Amino acid sequence: MTEQDYLKMIAEGDKEAFRVIFDKYYPKVLAFLQSFLQSYDDAEDVAQSVFVRLWFVRHTLVDVKRISAFLFRMTTNMAINWSKSRKTHIDLAFGDLPYQPMTEENLDANLRFARIMCAVNRMPDRRRKVFMLSRVEGLSNSEIAERMNISKKTVENHMNLALKELRKIMALFSFFIAMHL
Repeated sequence: MTEQDYLKMIAEGDKEAFRVIFDKYYPKVLAFLQSFLQSYDDAEDVAQSVFVRLWFVRHTLVDVKRISAFLFRMTTNMAINWSKSRKTHIDLAFGDLPYQPMTEENLDANLRFARIMCAVNRMPDRRRKVFMLSRVEGLSNSEIAERMNISKKTVENHMNLALKELRKIMALFSFFIAMHL
């Protein structure tokens, strides 16, 4: 049976077909959430919620082309909502992501982007602000120093720390994802 067959069966309420999809994707969803939320307990709670929600929206699965892309979007949205409810800063740059068919390359890019934004949002406030002003708004170090009323050297130090942290996290994330796929 193909995944499309299972999705059609789930849409009709087949619990055994749901179990097959759950068994295949739950470990991947949990692994992604652990790296995103950095808490096993939170990741487990959100992963379970993802599959409960999947069951509640099962009637929409007949239109889904790739369950992995659909689950990624659902998981990312639920992780962001979970983080918002926990008063963290992951809401930057995401919003509510609508479902769209996705290629493997887009899925990988979105996973990396989600991880980068998670890491950026966990940075200390000043470092995050320096990073966002530089990389998102495109300001120079001098402009950032002037805007934030800090020295140019402080801006450089914050950028160096931010980039070092992101390189380390992305290296670990890439290794972690490769081990779980």
